[in-house]
Formats: sequence, structure tokens, C-alpha cells
Amino acid sequence: MAHKQTTIAVKVLYWALPIPEDQIIPLEGIAEFEDDLSRDYVAVVHGRSGDCGGLYDLSIEVIANIKLSDVAKFIAEGVAFDLLKAGVAALFLKPLLSAVRRLRAKNTQEKVSIDELRIVFKDCEVTIDSIVSNGIEDNYELILTMIARHYQHLRLDSGEYPFQLHLPVFEDIEADRKSRFRQILEVDETIVQRSSEDYFKYWGTYYDLARCSRVYDLLIRHRYSGRSARSVDLAEACARTTPGSCRCPSSMSVVGRRCNAGSRAWA
Repeated sequence: MAHKQTTIAVKVLYWALPIPEDQIIPLEGIAEFEDDLSRDYVAVVHGRSGDCGGLYDLSIEVIANIKLSDVAKFIAEGVAFDLLKAGVAALFLKPLLSAVRRLRAKNTQEKVSIDELRIVFKDCEVTIDSIVSNGIEDNYELILTMIARHYQHLRLDSGEYPFQLHLPVFEDIEADRKSRFRQILEVDETIVQRSSEDYFKYWGTYYDLARCSRVYDLLIRHRYSGRSARSVDLAEACARTTPGSCRCPSSMSVVGRRCNAGSRAWA
């Protein structure tokens, strides 16, 4: 089906059970799902063979011809939530999420959900992990609003804004932790108490020119208005496995599964 003239592109990757002759068992209605997306986006939907956890979860990458800094400016000027809800967010997310809900309704035997959503703005890549059931679908509007409201406080003293923003990250309190902050793992995860509120506690940021990573603490920001220095300096420590098998935000060309070896540590 021909798509409308658009500057928004969507890539959807999911992992499926393999069957003989190099085939996979696709999701029910996956062709119609791709047709739905093609009405609003330049869309690619691709299933890959997998045989472990995360089957039929969706990893989605959206490339939007708009700057995150412009979205933040709209919010700061008071145009705010109504514009984000009815305009910008609707432009590149609402048709996508509606299509995901229709796909889920056709696959009642599978827990179809968005495992990772990466939005590639012109000036920043934003990666959102699912940490609770339907966490991305239920929280994306507030997440985008909060990013916009806190955007100015992500700036370094040099004036540089983050090239990558990853949320959420969690503080690991285990005695044998390898880093203070990290992503949630797919298996053997010790951080079991999680809720949607965790989207609004710690974010991981990476700065291209400064070549540094930081963790931004939203709670401290509320306490110390305008103090971007309340971010926590840290070193990037990203171990990787084979391409496509981890969801490390630094592997920019790959939308794939999060795994223990490929999870990013935030010092």
C-alpha cells in the first residue's frame, strides 16, 4: 500500500520462533500491521529467528525530521502539553501505537508489546526501555513531556546537549555491583521492584563532543532548579555481544534485544 508523503520512518524488528526451511512463525496479522504503518510512515517490519526470551516483543526505531530542542522549546514557551499531545506526538507516535494495539488484539496467545522504542530526532537519539507491562505505550506522552521540560538542564557547561538519551537507568544497590547505574537486564535481574515512576528518576546521557556520559537525576533537579551540575559524572562501560543481540544505545545501527552482556553500565 502506498504511503503518504512523510518525513517519518519506522523500523519494527521482532524475534519469532524458527521453523524448518529457514522460516519463522510470524505474528498473526503482521502484513496488515505493516500496511497500517505504511499509511503514515515509510515503514519496514522485519521478523528474525530467535529461540530464547523476548519472542514477539517489538523493538521500534522512529526517525523523525524534527529536533528534540524544538519540542523542548515549544514546551518551555507554554505551548506545552496540548501541542505535544495533539500535534508533535500524534504526528510520529500515535498511529504507530494504535497499530501496535491492533496487532496485539490479533495475537492473544503472545504477549505482544514494545520492548524498546528509539526515536531518532535530528539532534538527539532517545531510547526508552519497557520496564513494566505496556510501560512505553502507557507513559510515552508524559515521558516526552518530561524530557522537554528537563532538556535545558541536560546541557554541559560547554553548551553541548546530549547526543543520546537513554531511559530509564537504575541505581544498583547490590554489594557486588559492577557499576552504580545500569539498564534493566532481560534475565537474572535483581531489580525486581519497578513501576512507571522509574521512568522519571534517572536518565542516562551521552555527549558526543565531550565524549562523556552522565546520569541525570530528575528528583534532584526538582530540588535544585537550574542546576544541571546535579547530574552525576560517569565513565561509559559498554560490553557488547554480536551485532543485533544486545540493545546497547551505542550500537546505533541496530535495534535489537537487551541482554546481560550488552547492557550498558552507567558507572
